[in-house]
Amino acid sequence: MSNHMTLIPGGHFIMGTSPEQRRRLADTHGVNPDLFQIQPCREVYLPPFLIDRFPVTHREYRVFIEATAHCPPLPWLDRGYPPWLDDCPATGMDFADACAFAIWAGKRLPSEAEWEMAARGTDGRLWPW
Repeated sequence: MSNHMTLIPGGHFIMGTSPEQRRRLADTHGVNPDLFQIQPCREVYLPPFLIDRFPVTHREYRVFIEATAHCPPLPWLDRGYPPWLDDCPATGMDFADACAFAIWAGKRLPSEAEWEMAARGTDGRLWPW
């Protein structure tokens, strides 16, 4: 299992989407800007936290299944384990499965705010890269 975690220093960040960002996204994708009004733009404070640098892979999730006898994801039950996806992000799991994996791995799932801060940076960018 990967131990590649990154420390996010915490602090204030801008969460959600501003009206300007919604308009820009709508123009880019040719849709109604209301589709992007998921969270209003606001400033949020978070303490420092750790987050995995890479998604959980199918291989890592298979190790968890084998170690715990946790029920495999439905696609694996239907078609068997997909070895050609060993190093790809694991899919087909629900929230309870993700929580069980995180606990087994000695970790936890990030909150919505933590995930957004880690993905977007501290200044409200839609795409930090």
